[in-house]
Amino acid sequence: MPLTYNSPEAIYVQQYCNKYFPDVDFEDGEPYLLPSGELDIFLAKYDTIVASLSKNFNKRAFYNFTDLQQCLENINWGEDAVHTYANQQEHEKQITLTPEERMSLRKEAFWGFLVFLYFSVNGIYADRQMPITDLIEETNQFITANIDQLKIKMTAGRKSKEITHPLILKALFAAFHCEKDYYMDMPYEKIINFNGTDYVCTPTFKQGGVPIISVPAAITERHKSYIIIKTILSEILQCDTSKKYYPQTESILCLCVLHFCGYLLGETANVCDKSNIITLTKLMKDFQKTDYQLTKTDLFSLYFSI
Repeated sequence: MPLTYNSPEAIYVQQYCNKYFPDVDFEDGEPYLLPSGELDIFLAKYDTIVASLSKNFNKRAFYNFTDLQQCLENINWGEDAVHTYANQQEHEKQITLTPEERMSLRKEAFWGFLVFLYFSVNGIYADRQMPITDLIEETNQFITANIDQLKIKMTAGRKSKEITHPLILKALFAAFHCEKDYYMDMPYEKIINFNGTDYVCTPTFKQGGVPIISVPAAITERHKSYIIIKTILSEILQCDTSKKYYPQTESILCLCVLHFCGYLLGETANVCDKSNIITLTKLMKDFQKTDYQLTKTDLFSLYFSI
């Protein structure tokens, strides 16, 4: 069944989406915030999203991951979103939740947020199949928008040269001034197999149709893992990510998440251990200066396409 705003799995997702991706409306010319539209789509398509994840990323495996579950139980969470949710449940239903029941809500909330992050990051930063003319146009738009800050480095053997002057760059990238149809006359190599033999021909886009090419993801798998971990550290665990080290239990939890998501390979006892915290430290250091924030536009495009 689709999740609702009152589902435990939605607690952290709701907190995150409403913080960073709220919708805005106006009344008497004054803006006011509404719940996130991206949150609505995620909740409605939760079952479809979970079914699309890799076979090792599932709820049963999550609850059977003993080390991860122990970390969730041992962290001092304080009065966070799950604490508030549990208090509201007690007030509305006139009940008293046991510590075990509160921890169950927390685990459901963490699972829901992990699904949201894992699917979002891997969906937004995925390999793409696209017409080569679209990639040319996308590249040209980037050049046009960034020509004053752009630089290129050309290397041949041991020699290299860096070019930053806008006039030289404009000359090198002269094609981005041309009309779009210009590229339709550009020849490219196309391999045709006939009777078991490969033949190379050079049609133009007009003659052979626009080729579809594979475009690698904008970032590496390791960078994806950084986005997920930094978001969990800053938004859920309330850790200061500008610091070099984090509390031990929180650090081991992050290693468990990396392992569960398939970013950290090896035996669980070895990689999800305090002796391996250096792996987390290095990951956070390597990408410390990168822009990691998901965007409303990217999320909307991803979830709207499901």
